[in-house]
Amino acid sequence: MTVLSAELRDRFSELAGRRREQGATTLEYVVIAAAVFVAAVALVGIIIGVINREQAKIQ
Repeated sequence: MTVLSAELRDRFSELAGRRREQGATTLEYVVIAAAVFVAAVALVGIIIGVINREQAKIQ
């Protein structure tokens, strides 16, 4: 059991090392871009909401 787990650990570390060399995949970039887009839309929505609330107070 220990030999098998050591072999699996070595294989996993080898694959993980190769993955780090390759960088992020396209799917990871898409997920990051979507998260940034959602955050930007939320920020703009909050800013517009604050402006509208201030306008309502003035009128």
